[in-house]
Amino acid sequence: MVAHALSIERVRHEELAERLAEAEAVGLTQSEATRLAQNELKVKEQELQSAGVEMELAFLARDRAADDAKEARKAEARAKLEAHSLQRRLDRLNEVSHIFTWTM
Repeated sequence: MVAHALSIERVRHEELAERLAEAEAVGLTQSEATRLAQNELKVKEQELQSAGVEMELAFLARDRAADDAKEARKAEARAKLEAHSLQRRLDRLNEVSHIFTWTM
């Protein structure tokens, strides 16, 4: 009877040891899964931050391009005014030259 009781206790001990080993394996697996999920979350956060920085740079580039285009339009308008002014001066000089040619 004592041998039988010891045998049952040994079996129970072995079962408990197996359950403990399984629980530890599951715990490690869950722990690894948690670590992987945390690492994946960190990567996603970094990707999101990078996308935010890229968006900011794109907005800055767009604003700079708009400013450059505005400056180009201003320069074009100044050049047209200067060209018209020079054309009027040339026309007046031609008129004066024509008047002197006729009077002589």
